[in-house]
Amino acid sequence: MSKSISLVTVLALSVGFSSFAIANTSRDERINQALDCIDAQQQLNPAVNWNDVCYIADNPVSALQSKLIVVNQQLDQLSQSPSTPLQPSAPVSSNSVLPFEKDQGDDGDWAAFDDDNVKPADSTIVSKKNELTLGYEMYVAKYEEPSLMHQEGDMAGISGQYTYRPTEQDDLYFKFLDVYRLQGQWASGSFDYSSNGTGTLNGQDNMSFDIRGLIGKDYYPAKSIRTTPYIGLGYRFLLDEGENMRTSTGHLAYDRESRYFYIPIGMDVMYQLKPTYSLNFNAEVDYVAQGKQVSKLSYLGIDDATNIQNSGFGLRSSLKLTKTFDKLNLFGEAFFRYWNISRSDVAFITEDVAVIEPYNNTREIGLRLGVEL
Repeated sequence: MSKSISLVTVLALSVGFSSFAIANTSRDERINQALDCIDAQQQLNPAVNWNDVCYIADNPVSALQSKLIVVNQQLDQLSQSPSTPLQPSAPVSSNSVLPFEKDQGDDGDWAAFDDDNVKPADSTIVSKKNELTLGYEMYVAKYEEPSLMHQEGDMAGISGQYTYRPTEQDDLYFKFLDVYRLQGQWASGSFDYSSNGTGTLNGQDNMSFDIRGLIGKDYYPAKSIRTTPYIGLGYRFLLDEGENMRTSTGHLAYDRESRYFYIPIGMDVMYQLKPTYSLNFNAEVDYVAQGKQVSKLSYLGIDDATNIQNSGFGLRSSLKLTKTFDKLNLFGEAFFRYWNISRSDVAFITEDVAVIEPYNNTREIGLRLGVEL
């Protein structure tokens, strides 16, 4: 009964909003007439069902006209032969409208496009109210100051994510805001340093930490698709250790800390491949709001240098495949992260000595494996 009413509602809504609706007949009257007719016929004959037929057309007007004719044909058939199960009507024109018939067991994704947006309850995607994700990630990172120096190494660490999706009855639910997310990532590794002026240095310990809060909104353009645009605030910390180490040319290294506050703006797109498999694509742009570099030079007998870097951006993208089980989900995710930071201001550590942080960029490519609870 619910599937019958759902399809008739969709078709009736499409007709009611269009310019092809019958004159002097309101949208609500059309919907009520269709629902009353189906309800009455199913009470007389429980075997009555509505065979789901979707029409795809390059010309939306042609498709809309066809839907109007199909609705009228189906309703006429019910009124003339109450005891006969409904049969799908033929398309008006095979040149402009192509029929697609739903098979038994099909999720009926095409039918969802008859609506502007699918209701969450009608989606094949199960959106949990509380979701925790834990992962282990490995990636190759390369830091570069063009024409000056570069560092490259392998990093490994852990990541976590908590997502809260309130229901309409919850205080944190709003019409354009129903996703709250907290993400964290930590990794460490060893970098090799190379410079035209100061030689090479292998085995520098490196650590990165990233934490962000995000807010967004879920949309369901189709039964098997969920899109989530979001915005938030992030904090990124990097530590490059070099104290008491010397390069191949005898230069002393030092510890350097990088801190960035940034604004992430992105989109998650989830596609339900099968009942137990889903694919998730993410794309994001990060705008650096405030950056600071601290060079730990005090162990050399001079002041530490603090440089401000308030201009830069980041890019990131990922593709995740998830396998669903009864109590948890397992996933594998390939990701790419990029940072582009402009030159800093000038910091004087003595009256005669000034320090700047040059333009730099960072690339990270890796794989994350994890579990969703």
